[in-house]
Amino acid sequence: MAATNNVPPLVVRCQCGRVSFATPAPAPLKVYFCHCTECQRQSSSAFGTSAIFPAEGLFPLSPELGSMINKYTRHTDKGGKMDCYFCKGCGSRLFHRIVGTDGVPRPTVSIKGGCIEGLDWSGGCHIYVRSAVIKIPNGWEAYDTVPPSMMSTSRYIVVNATRYHYCQPHFCRHSYALRMAKDSPPWALRWRSNTLFIIFTVAIGLFTDLFLYGLVVPVLPFMLRSRLSIPEDQIQSYVSGLLAAYAAASMVSAVPAGWIADRTESRQWPFLYGLAALLAATILFAVGESIAVLVVARILQGISAAVVWTVGLAMVLDTVGPKNLGKIFSFISVGQLLAPVVGGVLYEKTGYTGVFGVSAGMLAFDFMMRLFVVDKKTAKKYDRSIPDNETNPRSIESRADQGVDEVSHEASEEDALLPKKEDESYKIHDEPNRFIRAMPILVCFKSPRLIMGLFLAFVQAALLAEYDATIPTEAAALFQFSSLKAGLLFIALDVPYLLFGPIGGWAIDRYGTKLAAVIGYVWMVPVLILLRLPADELLPRSKNIVLYCVILALNGAGLAMVGSPAIVEASDIVLKYDKANPGFFGKNGPYAQLYGFNSVFFYAGLTIGPVVAGTLKDSVGYGNMNLVFAVLSAVTAVLSFFIIGGKPRVLSRRNNLTPY
Repeated sequence: MAATNNVPPLVVRCQCGRVSFATPAPAPLKVYFCHCTECQRQSSSAFGTSAIFPAEGLFPLSPELGSMINKYTRHTDKGGKMDCYFCKGCGSRLFHRIVGTDGVPRPTVSIKGGCIEGLDWSGGCHIYVRSAVIKIPNGWEAYDTVPPSMMSTSRYIVVNATRYHYCQPHFCRHSYALRMAKDSPPWALRWRSNTLFIIFTVAIGLFTDLFLYGLVVPVLPFMLRSRLSIPEDQIQSYVSGLLAAYAAASMVSAVPAGWIADRTESRQWPFLYGLAALLAATILFAVGESIAVLVVARILQGISAAVVWTVGLAMVLDTVGPKNLGKIFSFISVGQLLAPVVGGVLYEKTGYTGVFGVSAGMLAFDFMMRLFVVDKKTAKKYDRSIPDNETNPRSIESRADQGVDEVSHEASEEDALLPKKEDESYKIHDEPNRFIRAMPILVCFKSPRLIMGLFLAFVQAALLAEYDATIPTEAAALFQFSSLKAGLLFIALDVPYLLFGPIGGWAIDRYGTKLAAVIGYVWMVPVLILLRLPADELLPRSKNIVLYCVILALNGAGLAMVGSPAIVEASDIVLKYDKANPGFFGKNGPYAQLYGFNSVFFYAGLTIGPVVAGTLKDSVGYGNMNLVFAVLSAVTAVLSFFIIGGKPRVLSRRNNLTPY
């Protein structure tokens, strides 16, 4: 490009000197120091440098320049492609240009800073510092990923004309406008993005969802009988069907919700949309006077649950990492068990007004919390003082692993250069096909531990749904209980869950998922079988009620142990894949997709559980129904022993013995 207004362009030269050309403009629009893993690989260094110039003047490439360079094309995280140009002789990367998903190239070109002679490096901006391996000096412009101004669909430059005009000491850009105006940080960013506030908000959101799901459990049989005039012999089928409608809607919506969440810059807005669906569902449930309206309400509630759980769990992992998931999730499921108690009491004392009044209050508080919360990834764009280990699950895991290594052994210099054997097993070596590129989480399904973790979610949900579907009707049949008394029976499940849930979560974080899952499901076998005793009426009525409560309490203790292994196991496996393949899953990782699939299996359990339980109860009786679920628990315990958390220690030790 010829000099304009006596300001000459800069010269770009490869290492061997064979390729040499002028920059399209005398100075770059912006200089970036990129710390992403792709730039680290490309530069074989700690980071890459890119000077952004207008593409006009370089593209279309001249025949002479085109004959001296080759092009390598790779896919970008957002589904576009990057055309990378390098010298045929020495292989030096010279420049690259991004082409969007619509096939239209950007109006800018990124020229590698080290190839530009006389480049002014001052004013450069560090990007993707979440992957940085060196310390960024204080005072430098730096971002966890990219500046907010680069996140709009129009990117950071607009080309308006074909003529350039420059003046000293800075050049005026009549042909393009640089969009680098920074967004002001949200109000009260510090406390709104605080770790405890995020965890509390997500916990409230998940608690509200489970609470509203379970709130109507003891009310449903009486609502169907009094409001809809359903015959007595059909009530169990309708109860099971309404519970299944909720779960089926969640199952269908979960994976799309996860896919969308991993492609949005902020987790907050999907969280709010989920709440809107929950509000609509609650209103329909309050005013509905036909089965069709109640089914639509349960479907909307199910869609809300899919979004809230998928996005909420991803936010929790972004915030606390996998090492603390057990303790967090030991609290959340309490909502599902506590709600039937509250629902039964409210319906008996206040009718529908009290039940749905509490629902409205919970939704209002939940909405306020979700409106205030700012996830860590968004907060980091405005405040770099937020530690990286709070915004990136990979960093949290790496930090935890480092702590273990420092205690257990002294690493040599060679150890740092060699990948761990376990990490190598999670490496992805094959070129991903278009299905994997569209949903990268699918590659993780090679791991039997991930599949087993999802199966645990299915079994856990089936057990929870079995209690919800059968306790109210069994209590009415055995003891002629009202909705109030049927709801109070759930206290017997709740109290042990509240007592042992945190202990179970701590045990998982401390000793791993295998121990908790095996002990929990082995425990479930006899206590499920014992549920047949009250129906035999071996004791007087009052003592029979006490016996039923005691057995339910034993079941609650087992549920506390099996409440967290599923999600912790699945998160651990996917995190290992993410760590072993930096950049493969995109900048947000595959975590929302994981929780989408986890929700599919969980809600499959909530769908199948009540249907199977209701059918078995009507056909073979309450006792034999629980026997079937006891067998399922026994099979799950055996599979957990051999699959999750790695090999059993006794087998691992035997395999490690070296014969002489």
